[in-house]
Amino acid sequence: MKKILLITSFITINYSVTAQTAIDYTEYDTCNLLQQYAGDWLYTNGADTIKIYLKAHRGKYMQPTYIFDALWGFIEYKHGNTIVVSDYANRFITIPFLLKDWPLVYRTLSIRFRNCNTAETNLFGRLRYRLAGDQLYNVKVTLSNNGTVMQWHQEFQQTDNQDLTIPWNRPTGANAMPMDFILIKQ
Repeated sequence: MKKILLITSFITINYSVTAQTAIDYTEYDTCNLLQQYAGDWLYTNGADTIKIYLKAHRGKYMQPTYIFDALWGFIEYKHGNTIVVSDYANRFITIPFLLKDWPLVYRTLSIRFRNCNTAETNLFGRLRYRLAGDQLYNVKVTLSNNGTVMQWHQEFQQTDNQDLTIPWNRPTGANAMPMDFILIKQ
């Protein structure tokens, strides 16, 4: 009887310790779809030019523990010959696996598929627009069948700062990146 009680206690303790071990939540690109969209993308309409460099990367957040694959983006937006916003020069930096080790200043754009499905044509994510109060935009990208054209749509989400003295109005005029545009893979 003591052996049964001892074995039962051991199993209960082992189960209790195992149950409290953190299990990473994962969202991997197991279909390997993201890599084909890495590289340079370009939009131009005569007045505006937008260059986006996308880099496929697996990263990990710590709170909560979360591992995922995404396309990280670096953007240059020019109105005429004036560079309005650009972190494009950072496009070749090494992105750390632990995203807490990656300064926020380099986290401009992150997009990914919601599902691993070879028929998926939409990427979703966020754009951090540092002009006018570090505002955040939700991004939806629709891909062409051959993967060389992106229909880009962004919607204002919020400011990243809870300070209500920062205006919540999105940039307008020459400082406003278009909300909808089409990028061509270069």
